[in-house]
Amino acid sequence: MKSLVPGGYGNFGARACCAMAGDANIELLVAGRDAGQGRRFADILGEQASAATIDCNAPTSAKPWLLSTLTW
Repeated sequence: MKSLVPGGYGNFGARACCAMAGDANIELLVAGRDAGQGRRFADILGEQASAATIDCNAPTSAKPWLLSTLTW
């Protein structure tokens, strides 16, 4: 299962990510405005986690990872 966590490296989002990171069936996408912070936190979580940049002030920021993760 793929799970996107907006604000995934923030206070609440990080807790959610840590809780899901232990489940090998979850492909975790840590999302937020700062790509560097997202990558660093995803690296800490392990190989089932990756990072994505998403910013409500830049709506097209979500397009690359959104198109690559959608399953129809």
